[in-house]
Amino acid sequence: NINCQRNFDQDDEINLLELWQVIWKRRKFIAYFAGIVVVLTAVVSLFMTNIYESSAVITPVETKSGAGGGMAAALAAMGGGLGGMIGLPESASSTEIVLLLNSNILREKIIKEYNLLPVLFSKQWDEEKKTWKKGTGFSLNPLVWVSKLIAAVKPADKKAVKKEPGVPDMWDGLRALKNLVQIKSNVKEKSITISAQFDDPEIAARLAGYFVAALNDHMSKEARRVAAIN
Repeated sequence: NINCQRNFDQDDEINLLELWQVIWKRRKFIAYFAGIVVVLTAVVSLFMTNIYESSAVITPVETKSGAGGGMAAALAAMGGGLGGMIGLPESASSTEIVLLLNSNILREKIIKEYNLLPVLFSKQWDEEKKTWKKGTGFSLNPLVWVSKLIAAVKPADKKAVKKEPGVPDMWDGLRALKNLVQIKSNVKEKSITISAQFDDPEIAARLAGYFVAALNDHMSKEARRVAAIN
């Protein structure tokens, strides 16, 4: 057993020595390869679009129960919150707020109120003419041709609203916001984070602010309704 152990140790030493010899022989190739990888990484990073992220953290204001606690929350919300905080009715839980922020109803309201379609699809928007750049060029995408073929064969529905090519609609805006704005809830800290990503830092900050403003407006109206009932 002792002899076998010694043989294994000698084999390990020989293998390591051979490996080091191979690495030393190929040192120039390894150095060139590492240098090329570093240069390519630097070049690619220069051409990549910078993505900026803006976050807004919402902490529901907890009010003491009883003795007009619900009314206090309602009055705080009617005043737009204290010190930038959002006054929330006692019945509103973090789960309900997250569902509201992720709902298409609230997001559609944000898109309409702040006219976000030209912002979300700036490449398709002509800022000088204030109109959409309608795509009339030749497309190599097979899906485009399949959709055109289906539209030609399928009988036209008079009630259906025909979408203009190259012009994004509300559903396109909702899908874009789904990728750009993320809502996360922290159960331990009892907070909700709204994160918005965009290639323009100012627009990223605005997107997060739009969601906070829309939530504040909705909660204020809900607090007024609760206060009126009380």
